[in-house]
This record gives sequence, structure tokens and C-alpha cells, in this order.
Amino acid sequence: MNINRLFDISQAGSSARFAKVATLLVQAGIMERRLVIRSPLGPEILQVDSWYDCPSFVFDPLRGVEMEVSDDDLETMYSVAKDELH
Repeated sequence: MNINRLFDISQAGSSARFAKVATLLVQAGIMERRLVIRSPLGPEILQVDSWYDCPSFVFDPLRGVEMEVSDDDLETMYSVAKDELH
């Protein structure tokens, strides 16, 4: 499946259908799912593989403070899995 078609799929169907497609692509090893912890000021602080790997606190270098990680600071990111072609 062409990865560029994911946006078209998400626009054509429900978010539940898009979630199923994304899950299938991750399970097939075509895509990788990561959680990104972002500073309230915007930039990425840390990437983790799953909710279980997510720390409760991280250091925010822009503000110079230790911050508690909340759902608002997390973003799910999908990327093409590395293989012999990439």
C-alpha cells in the first residue's frame, strides 16, 4: 500500500476505519508508531515506543524546568519502517 494514500483513506472514511488501517500497517511492519512528548512551547522533547515507556516527568530545556507529562503533551507519530530500501 502506498503510504501517501493514508491521508486519502482518512478523508474517505471514519476515524475508526483509519485507526484500523494504521494498526494493520504497524502490525505488518510497514509503519512504526511512536509517541512524541512535546514542550508546551512546541518542540519535541522525547520520543518513546509506547505509553508504558512514557516517563511521568521530563526536563523541558526551553523553559529550564522539570515538567509533568500530560495527555496534552503527547502526540502519536507514524513513520515508514526502516527496511533495505530506506
